Amino acid sequence: MASRIRDVFTILRSGLFAHRLYARVYLGGSRAAPFALLHYVLKGEAQNAHPCAFFNPAHLRATAPHKRGNLFAAFLRGGAVLPACAQFVPAWYRARTPTASQLSPWLHFQKFGIPARLDPSPAISLRFIEDAYCDKPAQLPRQLYEILARQGNNPLPPLTLAALERTQARFRAQIELTIHRQLPQRRHRNLVFVQTAGGHPASIEHGRHYDLMLNHYAATTAGRDADYVLTQRGTKVSAINKILQQHPDLLLRYDHVLFLDDDVEMHAPAINELFSIMAREQLDLAQPALTPDSISAFPSLLTQPGGAPIRRFNTVEIMAPALSARALARCGWVFGSGISGYGVDLLLGSEVRAQFGNTVALINNITARHTRPPDKQGGAFYRFMTASGIDPMAEMRVLIKKHGLTHGIRPL
Repeated sequence: MASRIRDVFTILRSGLFAHRLYARVYLGGSRAAPFALLHYVLKGEAQNAHPCAFFNPAHLRATAPHKRGNLFAAFLRGGAVLPACAQFVPAWYRARTPTASQLSPWLHFQKFGIPARLDPSPAISLRFIEDAYCDKPAQLPRQLYEILARQGNNPLPPLTLAALERTQARFRAQIELTIHRQLPQRRHRNLVFVQTAGGHPASIEHGRHYDLMLNHYAATTAGRDADYVLTQRGTKVSAINKILQQHPDLLLRYDHVLFLDDDVEMHAPAINELFSIMAREQLDLAQPALTPDSISAFPSLLTQPGGAPIRRFNTVEIMAPALSARALARCGWVFGSGISGYGVDLLLGSEVRAQFGNTVALINNITARHTRPPDKQGGAFYRFMTASGIDPMAEMRVLIKKHGLTHGIRPL
C-alpha cells in the first residue's frame, strides 16, 4: 500500500497524468476524472492504459522487463530516460531540439516540445496532426492522446502528410477499373454517371435524353437500361479520377456530366431540364436544389419556394455535381486530390471559379431528394474508409489548409 501511495504522489507531482483524457477513453467520460489516477495505479497500467500521450506501459514492459511496480512512476523517478513508447525517438528529438536542456528528451518534449509543435520522430508531424485531426489548435493534446491510446492492435492513421499521400496512392493503385459495356460514340449530348451498388432509383433510367453510365462499387454489373456499365471497388471520386486517367473520352465527349450518388432521387425530366439550364446559363458547375425532406448538412442547398431560379454558390455538394466539358477537362484533376470525397467539392468549386469566374450555381427549380444521412458513424462507407487507412474529415481539413479553402458550402 505504501508503494502505491508513493506512486500516486510521484505521478501527481509530475503534472503529466492526463486525468480528463484518461477518464474519457477508459472510464466512459470526463466526469470520472477525479478517479482516473487511482484507476490507473490499481488496474489501468496492468491493462496497458496510457497515463499520458507518448507513454505506453506495454512498450516499456517489453523493452525493460526487469522493471517492477508501477512503470510510469518508476519511469518518472528514473529521470524519464527509458523507452516510453515506439512513437518517441529520444536521439532524433534531441538532435533537433533548438535549445539545450537539463531535462531528458522525453520530459522536454512533454513540457516544451508539444506546445512548440516539435516532432517526436520522423514518422510524426505535430503540425500535420493539428491540421488533419483538430478543428482548433487547442485540441492537439487531446488528439495526440486519443490517437495513441486508442491504437491497441490497430495501425496508426497517417501522422504526416507524406504518410497520408502514401496511403492515398496505395488505395488508388489497388483500384481496377473494368468496363463491361460502353458506347462507341455518344448518343446524346449529356451524360449521367451514377456511383451505385445496384440500388439506385430507376427513375433516372426512363424518359431520359442523356446517356447513362453506371459505375458499380460492389460486385454486381447489372444495368437495366445503361449505356455504360463499369465496376471499380473504390469511391466515387477515385472512380472519376481513374476514368479521367485511363479513358478520358468516355466523359470528355459530353457537353455536361452529372455525377450522382445512388441515394439521390431524381427523375429523368428534371435531369434533362438541369442540362438545358446549364447550357442556357453557361454554368460550369451546378447541382439541383434539395427537397425540403432531404438529409443535408447544408440548409442553404434546400429549395426555396419563390426564390431565384439560379442561386450562385461557392461550390456544390459532392453527392450531385454537374460539370461542363471545359470544367471537367481543366479541373478534373481535383477528383484525384482525395479518396473519400470530403473536401473535394470545396476544392472543385474554388478551381472552377478561379478558371471561369462566377459560373457555379444551385438550380433552385430543379430538385433532388437525398435519402440517406451522412455516413460518419460506422456505416459501410465509414468502415471501408477506416479499413483503408483513410479518415474523411482529415482529408477535408488537409485540403482546406493546403489550398486555403473556405469551410462549408454557401451562397455568394
